[in-house]
Amino acid sequence: MRKLSSLMITLMVIVATFMVVSPSNVKASTGNILYVGGSGPGNYTKIQDAIDNATDGDVIFVYSGTYYENVIVNKSINLIGENENTTVIDGNLSGDVEKVTANYVTISGFTVQNSGRSYNAGIMLHGVQHCRIEHVKASNNKYGILLSFSTNCSITNCSANNNVAAAIELDHSTNCTITNTTMIDNGIGVWGYEITYWNTHTIGTSNTVNGKPVYYLKNINDYTVPLGAGQIILANCTNVTIENQNVSNASIGIEIGFSYHCIITNCSVNNNVVGIFLYSSTNCTITNCIVNNNYCGIKLWNADNNLIYNNYFNNTINAEDDGNNIWNITTTPGTNIIGGPYLGGNYWSDYTGVDLDRNGIGDTEIPHHGDYRPLTKPNYDTNPPSITIQKPQSHNLYILGRTFKFLSPNPWIIGELEVKVNASDESEIEKVEFYLDGELKYTDTSYPYVYTFKERSFGKLHTIKVKAYDTEGNSASREIKVRWFCFKI
Repeated sequence: MRKLSSLMITLMVIVATFMVVSPSNVKASTGNILYVGGSGPGNYTKIQDAIDNATDGDVIFVYSGTYYENVIVNKSINLIGENENTTVIDGNLSGDVEKVTANYVTISGFTVQNSGRSYNAGIMLHGVQHCRIEHVKASNNKYGILLSFSTNCSITNCSANNNVAAAIELDHSTNCTITNTTMIDNGIGVWGYEITYWNTHTIGTSNTVNGKPVYYLKNINDYTVPLGAGQIILANCTNVTIENQNVSNASIGIEIGFSYHCIITNCSVNNNVVGIFLYSSTNCTITNCIVNNNYCGIKLWNADNNLIYNNYFNNTINAEDDGNNIWNITTTPGTNIIGGPYLGGNYWSDYTGVDLDRNGIGDTEIPHHGDYRPLTKPNYDTNPPSITIQKPQSHNLYILGRTFKFLSPNPWIIGELEVKVNASDESEIEKVEFYLDGELKYTDTSYPYVYTFKERSFGKLHTIKVKAYDTEGNSASREIKVRWFCFKI
C-alpha cells in the first residue's frame, strides 16, 4: 500500500513540476519522498522537521490537517499538500507562513493563512528564481503571496482573499508570471524603482479581481482599456485611456508606472488600500473620478506634471504627492463633480476652508493638497422655500366670506378676494409677494401671510401669484386662476 501511495505522489509531483525544466526538478521526480502527517510509520509531525531532513530534489508530501508553523524552505524541493482546501498552514499571526529562500522550489496544494502584519506573507519568495506556486489558497495574511527580489517565478491556479495589503505583491521582481488566479477583495501590487520591475511580467486576463479581469498592460501605446476591469496596471505605456471603470476592493485600483500622457476619467475607485497610484509617470490627466473610502485616495511618487482636477476625494488619507503636479484648472463655468456651477480643483472631504464669495470654490486655507481651487459644498441654505396657497382653493365657491363646494376646477369668488399663504424654510422667510395678473400688489414680511384684493372685477378669469423669499435669496412661487366678481371700489 505504501508503494502504491508513493507511486501516486510521485505522479502528482511530476505533474506539479511539468514544464519547469531544471536539474533540480528532474531530480525531484526521482528523489526521496518524505511524509508529514497521516498515520504512516516514520511520518513527520511538523513540516519544518521534514524540510530540515530533506535534500535538494526531494519531495515532501503533507497530509490534510492544520499545521501551526512558520516554514522556511531553504532547499530546492517540492512541497506538496494533499488538498489545497484541507491542508492548512497557519502562521498564528506571526512572521511569514512559508518563506522560500532556495531556487527551483515548487509549492502546491495548501491553504496558507494568518501571517504576521509587518512585511509578511502567506508565501514569501525572497531573492529566488524559477520557483512555482500553484493551487494555493492565501487568506488573512498581510500579503497573500509576496515575491521580493525574485525572478522567473510563476503563480498559477491560486486564489486569495481578505489579505490586508494585496493578494500578490511583485516587489523588485522581474519576469514573473501570474495565470488563472482568482482574487476576492484583493489585487496585485507591482513595485520597484526601475522600469524592469514593472514591464517584464506576464499577467493575463485569466486572472480576476472580484470576478472581473485584471488588465496588466506593458509597453502599449494609443489604447483604451476595455470596460469591466477588476484592476488596471500600466507599465511603460503612452496615451492609454482608462474610462468608465469601477475598480474597487482591488488593493490598488489603478496602478501606473513609468507611463506618459495617460488619461483616467469617469471612474469609480473605492474601498482599496490605494485608489490610484502613479509612479515615475508624467503628463497624465485624472478627472471626473469618484475616489471614495480608500485608505489613500491617490498617491503620486516621483511623478511630475500630472493634471488632477474635478475629482471627488473622500478617504482616510486623500492624497500623497512628492512631486510637482497640478491639482486644479482656472475657474471655468460648468457643472463640477459635486454639482456646483464652476470647474476648478477637486472636492476634498478634509477641506475646512470657506467659500467667501459663494461660487462653490474655497477661498481660504489654500492650497489644499496642492489645490488652489478646492470645490466646496454650500455651507448655506440653497433650497427654495416651501409655499402653498391655502385660500382660495379649487372646486370652491366663495360668497361674501362663506365657502361652498363647487364643480368648477377654478375657484369662484364673489366679493373681496382674500389670499392666504403658508410659507416655510430651513432658514427664515424674508417676505411673501402677492401678484394679480402679473402686477405686484402687496409684500408681506411677517406671519401670517395674507392679503385681500379689493379691485373691481366683473367675472374675469384672473391669475393670482404668490412668491416667497428666504433670507438667503432663494425663492419659490405658486399660481392659481380664479373667476372673480367684485363690484365695490
